[in-house]
Amino acid sequence: MFKTNFNLQFVKSTWKVTHISTMKTNVRFIILFLVILLRCKCAVGACETGSWGDNCDKKCPTNCDRSCDKLNGICTRCHRGFWDSYCNNTCSVYCSGSCYKDDGKCYSCRNKLWGDICDRPCIVHCTSCDRYNGKCRNCELGFWGEFCNKTCASTCYSCDENNGRCDSCKGYNWGPYCNNTCNFPCRRCDINSGQCDYCTYGRWGTFCNNTCRVGCSNTCSRFTGYCDSCNNGYWGTNCNKTCSKNCQSCYRSNGACSICKNGYWGISCKNKCVGSCSSNACDKDSGECRSCPTGKWGSYCENLCRKSCSWNCKKQTGECACKAGYWGTDCLNMCNESNCDVCSQADGLCTRCKPGFWGVRCDFKCKSGTCLQCYIDSGLCSVCRLGRFGTLCKNICRHGCPCCSISSGACSFSCPGTIDAVGNKLTVSEEPAQGISYITVIISVVTSLVVVVTGVGTFIFLKSRFRQTKRKKSADMQGSLSEMSGTPTTQTSQGTRNEMNIDVAEPVNTSDDHTYEKLK
Repeated sequence: MFKTNFNLQFVKSTWKVTHISTMKTNVRFIILFLVILLRCKCAVGACETGSWGDNCDKKCPTNCDRSCDKLNGICTRCHRGFWDSYCNNTCSVYCSGSCYKDDGKCYSCRNKLWGDICDRPCIVHCTSCDRYNGKCRNCELGFWGEFCNKTCASTCYSCDENNGRCDSCKGYNWGPYCNNTCNFPCRRCDINSGQCDYCTYGRWGTFCNNTCRVGCSNTCSRFTGYCDSCNNGYWGTNCNKTCSKNCQSCYRSNGACSICKNGYWGISCKNKCVGSCSSNACDKDSGECRSCPTGKWGSYCENLCRKSCSWNCKKQTGECACKAGYWGTDCLNMCNESNCDVCSQADGLCTRCKPGFWGVRCDFKCKSGTCLQCYIDSGLCSVCRLGRFGTLCKNICRHGCPCCSISSGACSFSCPGTIDAVGNKLTVSEEPAQGISYITVIISVVTSLVVVVTGVGTFIFLKSRFRQTKRKKSADMQGSLSEMSGTPTTQTSQGTRNEMNIDVAEPVNTSDDHTYEKLK
């Protein structure tokens, strides 16, 4: 028993020692692995983007696309448009985009170019060609063939680039090369069969060689000839039946009249309209007039509008707008007040007085004798006699103004020819444009010209008289000097003048170009 327990204790102790030793060994291996990993990472390429070298202290070439080899600085990729190991060379300008990094060959070419660096032009009429051999891929419109050197038929819009067969035709042509003409009534026909796609108005059939029926309204079915709709006066599936005599149009299905000709009504339009309908037109179902001539009313326009109506009256009731002086729905009532010119049609109260009166009952005369018409609520003037203005028409228009604004007195360009019941000419009641008449302007201009001409003439005359007087005085003075010296004036010497102690002025050049001597 003791021996067994001892063995168990020994096993447990041994297991613990072994386990601890194993764990220490594992930890050593892990640490060693991490050290090796770190060293490898540093040696292989753990530099930041854009750097290289053992210590990652060198910059990648400028045109590298972000990164380069850590050991030698060779670019892994180039920026667009550059190539070679260090991306120092630029791609061909003819490349459509970029080029291969290793050899600079273009990925693709611009239109109409081919070759390694896209420096060779495609054949004429090629819109694009093979990048490697220059063979045409697509031709310009109107050309075909391997080298796009063949021309499509002149009647083609475009043709197949391999065999030249037309894809679509111009005008009214059809066939593989659009050398056949569509049947005349066709608006367009099938390129392969020549059958019409669309017919001109009034035609139908495979080749549009059939004419639509007379009763058809312009068009009929392209394949059956059945009318799309019927002309007035026809009915039936093929519009080959005529409506009854007095029908303007009838239903296509049964021929029953839908609209009667003027002057008739009823299911078959056999009844004549009665009364004096406008244009002799009455309702198809009842025979009543659709509208009445001016001055009449009623179902059959049998009634006359009242004379007190200002114009026409309603067809159904005879009601109308009243003439001045009348009121009521039938305009039978006279306005309540004798001096009332216009009154309310609803209650007869006066809304406008006759000229010269004002007030609710129009029983007050206007507040001024020169007032031809005044406001109904205040009695102040709204229209003055000719040549007057102001709220009481007591102010006189400016001189020369035949008529003026009632509010400001400004002259109007022209006077209205309005005459009241007494025969007085009226002044403008609203504010006109300020100004004077054309005649006044002309008179003013002529007067001004006369004044200016007269003034200028007077000035010239006075100036001439002044010069003549001045010359005369000078001549008299020179004569006196001549008598005193006994010699002519023109021969008087300078010494004689000095002996006589006479001061003589220098010659003066006047405006009339004559030289004379002026005494001080």
